[in-house]
Amino acid sequence: MCKGPVGLGAKRTRIDIIVCQRYNDYSSFITTLIEYICAMDASVDLTYQTDFVLVDEQMFVNWLTKCANQHNATALTLVYAFMDDEALLELNLKYLNHNTLTDIITFDDSVGKDVSANIAISVTRVRENAVELNVPFDEELLRVMSHGLLHCFGFKDKTESQIAAMRMAEQACIELFHVEQNKESHVS
Repeated sequence: MCKGPVGLGAKRTRIDIIVCQRYNDYSSFITTLIEYICAMDASVDLTYQTDFVLVDEQMFVNWLTKCANQHNATALTLVYAFMDDEALLELNLKYLNHNTLTDIITFDDSVGKDVSANIAISVTRVRENAVELNVPFDEELLRVMSHGLLHCFGFKDKTESQIAAMRMAEQACIELFHVEQNKESHVS
């Protein structure tokens, strides 16, 4: 039974009836209303320059948005580009002057908590790292995707203490994914 406003002289209005038809009680209505009002502007695009594709893109978009919310982002504009080693090495040489293979490069254009970034991921490197680290590919991909996002919140990975903080934050994001999803394979 839906409980609307209570108290002396409280009476049901048309809005009370509509709210009651849609929600079990006012608290669930208020929670939904607050979530709507506080929702951050989010845009996450996923592009593929390889045969690899995420099976359920929206699930990953929702997860990345939740990770950003955990770090109090006020806006989120991300582009994740999935490519092979060769393509990422070309970007690494062109923009960072590094002649090394890497799993990810984050081009961070964030301003404060307004997160904006282009994130390039080598699927080849992620697969090889997963084998080397003896972890499932899905898990390593989540780590790398969250790693790129976390750079936008100021996480670094140059010193041992920075790496430890980054790993803890990555793990928190991975756990957030598993809380929201089933632990089945979501990539191909």
